[in-house]
Formats: sequence, C-alpha cells, structure tokens
Amino acid sequence: MGVTDDDDRLLLRAGRATGPGYAVDVTPERAGWRYSGLRVVELEPGATREIRTGADEVLVVPLAGGCTVEVDGATHWLTGRPDVFTAVTDHLYVPIGTTFTLRSAGGGRFALATARAERRLPVTYRGPTRCGSRCVARVRRRGR
Repeated sequence: MGVTDDDDRLLLRAGRATGPGYAVDVTPERAGWRYSGLRVVELEPGATREIRTGADEVLVVPLAGGCTVEVDGATHWLTGRPDVFTAVTDHLYVPIGTTFTLRSAGGGRFALATARAERRLPVTYRGPTRCGSRCVARVRRRGR
C-alpha cells in the first residue's frame, strides 16, 4: 500500500511549510480544523523573530533550546531543554491581538501551538511540571 495524493491532505511532510520562516505551519484552515494550529520556528544563535497572534492565542513551547519572549513590555525567560526527549519544559501563554518577539541566544526550535479565541487573557508563564512517576500512576488509574 503506497502513499496517495489523498494522504498529502492529512500528512504534512518536512519542508512543506507555507508560512515564511516556519519549519511547520499548520493553520486551522489548512488542516480542515476549526480552532487549533501549530507552527514551529527555528532560530539560529542570536536570532529574533517577531510574531503577531492575530485571532489566535499562542502557547510558546521550547522543543530544543531556550529563549526570551518579549510581550506587552515584559521579558519572559523560557529555560527550555536540550531536546524533547530530555525533559519537561516551561511554556508561555500569549493572548490574541498581541505582537511578541522570540529571541534565542543559543539558537533553538520552538513550537507555537495556536487556538482561535475571542477573549483576551493575561500573558502567563508556567514552569515545567516535575511530578514524574506520580503523574504516570495517576494517568494509569484513570485508564488513559
């Protein structure tokens, strides 16, 4: 069974991002979804990237490396992690109608999980969750 043209509707292969400067760019419209999307930004050491949220709220999640996020006159440091297999990471919520700047001293790869929203909430930083085996046990008890 081979890959068909229909598979290309559901599978976005590496290097096929449509947004300039994104390694991955999945909008709700492109995916056929109503609300959520995903963009991945890759920054070289010392690089910056200005991003406008528009009608989407954004969760900035370091995949590899750390960064600062400048938003609403404040600078938030995301410690990040070496890669997605090494550790749980911190993240930053950025509301709709906002322009923010990602800056990475050492370079990195950062996921921008998006969701359409109507209400503007405050910028919120969350540190990594470090509950280890207790979280796994809790999930297993719930049958998930």
